[in-house]
Amino acid sequence: MLDLRDGVVSTEEWMKNMNWSGLEMFLTAERRVWKDGNGDVAGYVQRWGNLSHVAVSGAGHFVPTDKAVNSRDMIEAWVLGKGLFGAEDVHQTLTSSVLESKSNRFDSGN
Repeated sequence: MLDLRDGVVSTEEWMKNMNWSGLEMFLTAERRVWKDGNGDVAGYVQRWGNLSHVAVSGAGHFVPTDKAVNSRDMIEAWVLGKGLFGAEDVHQTLTSSVLESKSNRFDSGN
């Protein structure tokens, strides 16, 4: 979040222009609050399919140096597919996104 070189906003902008079949679902996926072991906000995670975008609170360009424990926890969770980085979470987001989309379609009369 504090990276002056490759900041969150510029990264989010180029991601919007990626040539990827899952881009629309990623862009509408919920950005979730990621909390550390103490219950403090560690950052925010937005994911869909194979793409995860994580903004780490209080970290600059060298995330492992700025937030060593959170960095380790993020990588371990991603590799092991746990928590906000797990396959179950994507399925839940998919299910809620699809249901919400259908609900909105029916509610609007389309």
